[in-house]
Amino acid sequence: MGIERWYVAIVDEGPLLTRALADPTFGENLSLPWLFEPDRHGRNHRGFYSEFLAAVDAMNRSHPGIDGRVFTLDRLFDMLHFLLSEERRRGEPDAADLGSKAILGANGLPGHLLGGQGHAIRYSPPAEVGAIAAWLAGQAVEDLRSAYDPGMMLEQHVYKIWGAGDDPQTWDRIAAGFEGFRSLYTDAAARGEGVLAIVT
Repeated sequence: MGIERWYVAIVDEGPLLTRALADPTFGENLSLPWLFEPDRHGRNHRGFYSEFLAAVDAMNRSHPGIDGRVFTLDRLFDMLHFLLSEERRRGEPDAADLGSKAILGANGLPGHLLGGQGHAIRYSPPAEVGAIAAWLAGQAVEDLRSAYDPGMMLEQHVYKIWGAGDDPQTWDRIAAGFEGFRSLYTDAAARGEGVLAIVT
């Protein structure tokens, strides 16, 4: 069993997020990032599930294009975290630099908002998204490549690096993941949106 990290743009302090913060039954649907995608399924469900989808639809109508700002780093998230964060490379457990905030989310949310295997869903509000986007814009793929050290990553217990670090396609996947990740933050920042960081 493995975990993945997803990133979902969301309207800050909008009805959907406000209710999710206060209502555990409604809010547990935040753990399903694909509910925010335009081609999602399950519209025939009843109760809070359908109410959540209705709230997502309302957000999409008021913010056209937001449903396209859903992105997953899949299982590459810790590899990219290692490359973006000097604190992560030093093995600091409470890294709070911008690279860590980008990957993990800037702020905690109420304890009932949990993703896969009990991981807390975290949130970066618009001001943090703007700061992260500006910082990511200054990061070059070549700079990340210079920090790519599979041996050190193995020593630091980087998730899923075992056996992958020697595969040249791993770096290509990380580089492509970084470009998509940076684009999500850039687009969300341009529109004043927050970003959820969700483990599935």
